[in-house]
Amino acid sequence: MRIKNRKFILIGAAMLFASGMGELFAAPKTRERKPSPLSQSMRQVRKAPAPAAREAFRKFAQKQGRGWKVRYNPRTALPEALTGGRTARYPGTPEQAAAAFFEEHRELLKVEPSALRLALKKEFMGLTHLQYQQYKDGLPVEFSYARVHVSQKGEVAGYQARFEPETPMNTVPAISGEAAAMAAA
Repeated sequence: MRIKNRKFILIGAAMLFASGMGELFAAPKTRERKPSPLSQSMRQVRKAPAPAAREAFRKFAQKQGRGWKVRYNPRTALPEALTGGRTARYPGTPEQAAAAFFEEHRELLKVEPSALRLALKKEFMGLTHLQYQQYKDGLPVEFSYARVHVSQKGEVAGYQARFEPETPMNTVPAISGEAAAMAAA
């Protein structure tokens, strides 16, 4: 009787697979994942850092000590992260240390300190985390920032940024204030 049951099961399974029901038991199909429009993985333009940028990082790492790593933004080819080390001490407050860091490493970072405004200051795990928002003509540049992590001794322990050096934005209003007020009314 066992042999007959096995035959019926095998015949039934063969009929199911033949009729297309085998897909139910097959391995699940992988769905094509569509990334979010806001996803950083959609950065398609791949720019390589210029030799001058690589040389600027080499000088930075040589001056600041071993262990530093850099990650470049694939769209702008600017450093978007510096991690793994600590700089020499900068005097003053964490904000003054960050300003001195930006100024001293202007060639590497390509960040214009006058275009930044402090947006967030947070102390956590012995570091002061400063986040600066980029502005152009008095308007904030969306998703553009620079973060600096400063120790209590005034050493910069890390940097992340999405700085846009060439922001193609027109800040001149297309209509007058009176026309905007009339349209809103």
